[in-house]
Parts: sequence; C-alpha cells; structure tokens
Amino acid sequence: MMLHEALAIGIPPGKETKRLLDNGFVRWSDLYSRRQAEVLVDGLRAVAALDCATTIKDRLVFSLLGAAEMPAFLSRWDRFNLKPFEGMANHRYTQTTLAVECNLLSPVGRGTIPRRLEAATRALQWFIDSRQRPPKVETTVPGRRGRKKTDWDVLVTTGSSVKQALQAGSVSVVVTDPPYFDDVQYGELARLFHVWLTIYDPSITVDESAEAVPNNTRGVSSADYEATIAACLAESRRTLKANGRLILTFHNKKVAAWRALAGAIARAELKVTALAAVLAENQGDHCKRSVNAMLHDLVIECAPVTASRLARPSLEFRPKSCAEKNLAAMGLALADCVAACEAINIGIAYRAHLKRLGVRKRLIE
Repeated sequence: MMLHEALAIGIPPGKETKRLLDNGFVRWSDLYSRRQAEVLVDGLRAVAALDCATTIKDRLVFSLLGAAEMPAFLSRWDRFNLKPFEGMANHRYTQTTLAVECNLLSPVGRGTIPRRLEAATRALQWFIDSRQRPPKVETTVPGRRGRKKTDWDVLVTTGSSVKQALQAGSVSVVVTDPPYFDDVQYGELARLFHVWLTIYDPSITVDESAEAVPNNTRGVSSADYEATIAACLAESRRTLKANGRLILTFHNKKVAAWRALAGAIARAELKVTALAAVLAENQGDHCKRSVNAMLHDLVIECAPVTASRLARPSLEFRPKSCAEKNLAAMGLALADCVAACEAINIGIAYRAHLKRLGVRKRLIE
C-alpha cells in the first residue's frame, strides 16, 4: 500500500532530475526505504494535527522536511569523513554505488530528526539570550512595503526580490547572493522537499517559472537570467541610501555568466566600487577532489551610479594564485564593462587584464 499519494508522483524531467531518471528512479517514493517514508509521513501528519500556533507547527515541519534530504538510496557514504552525505550534497542529486540508510529517529548521527530539533532549540535560545529583550519579529506578505523601522527588530518576508518589503532609501547595506548562472538548479532540487510539504499542507503549490536560473528544459535563457537579476538589483538600489552599498558574491567558469551579471548590474544603475576574492569552497568535498574546480568567490561591492566620475574599483586583495588572478582579471573586466555599459566585451576585457597580471592560463571560457 502506498504511504501517501504525493510520493507516487512521477519524477518530472529536467536538467538535474535527469540524473535520477537515468538511474532508474521513477517516483519520489523510490528514493526512500519504507521505514524512512513512514517516519516522515507520520511525523508530518502528527504535526498537522497539533493544537498549537501555526508558527510552531511550521517550525517543527521545517525540521522534518530537512530530514527528507537523507533518502536511503541517494545518501552517499564518505570514506574520508566516515559519515553519510545528503542526497543533494554538492547541489546535485547524488549518483552513488554505495548508498547508506540514515536512521531518521536516531539521537546521534548526521541529519536525524532529534538532532535537527535540538539544533533549532539551541538557535532560538541563543537568539533570545543575545538580546536584552525578546526581539519583535514581524512578517509581511510578498510585495507589501515594510513598516517603519521602529515597529520591528526583524522583518521576515518571502517572495521575489523584484519587489521588496522595504522603504526607499532606508537601507545602509544590502548583502545578496544571486544564483551563479546555471550552476545550481535550485527549483529542481527543491522539488523533493515540495513533495513532502504537500503532505503537510495539500493546498501548497509551487511556481518555478520566475526562477532566475538558465534552464533549457524550462526554456529559461541567459537573457532571461540577466533581466531577472537586473530587476532584483534595481529594487535593491531603490532601497539603498545615497551612500549605501550592495555586496554580492559570484563565481563561474563561463564568460556568458559574467556577461549576464555585468549587464544586470549596469541595467540596475549600479557601479562596481571594490573587489575581493575569498576561499569559499572546501577542496576536500567529494565533487571537488582531484579536479580543476573553482574554489574562490569574487566579492563585488557596488554603489548607486551618481553624476560623479566613475573611478576604477579598488582591488581589496593581492592575487597570488592563478585562480585568484583569474578572478581579479574578471572582476576588473566586470567593472570596466559595467561602467561602459558594454557587457558584450567582457571576454576581451578579461583577457586584457589577464595579460596585465602576467597570467597565461585562462580559467574562464
């Protein structure tokens, strides 16, 4: 007997879900052992039946949904770290020849429900203890402007960044992490969680059409990506104070990705003011061992464009390795093309800056 009709839904085709289909998984239920599925289904139903505030139930469900990332037939055993990894570790649906079943009810181990609940409790207690009074948390529906700053300590909202719940000219710093072009198919990876979420609340529907990630299956192009990122950055510029700063991180091995980002920043009427490179990835990760992976992120500081002359951005680090010099060259090329509103020439500018830095090996093509 099927545990729940939601789990019987066929896995839809896609750029990322193709990995599952190619390995013989047909339905979402195929990824889990029966006992894992029973624990999750019974847990979600039990939380839904609780007589308590919806916010409390939602937080409990969040922990259960997190445990759903440990499917028995996708979780990979890592012989270097001696522990299982999630079915979507490294932002991919795992393909493994040595799967390991996580006991979701165990008080010890990676990713179990008791440990997730304990971590949530500790985080909440730390948040309360770190303040002289309990913080006032407000929520707002997507697109509605927020209240005055004195009305809340923390404002939580959901929805698209194309329309943000903040007043114009009210923000000193915006820190954002836009999708790294088509590197991660967030919507497809989230489908697994959405299936479990409908067991808790069958009325929930998900629309991936506005996701800012190029995807051939869904017909989303690099031009669509640029337009969406530009709209989000322009809205963030609206919220910035005159002397405010927007900081974002990015890395990619495709010139097309940097060209789209340059176009988005220019269309949002922002300028690049400073650059830095940070080591962002663990070279010991499974998918990055013994391969030519990009391990650094470029941190890009932007400011609203003014009538003043656009000076060349400061390079807030001294590039030493070949990877750092490649990022530095691309960052300087990005700034040049944003200032000139000529994103199409970013590849030429990148190669010119590489030559100035004395680097022959191009890591971005």
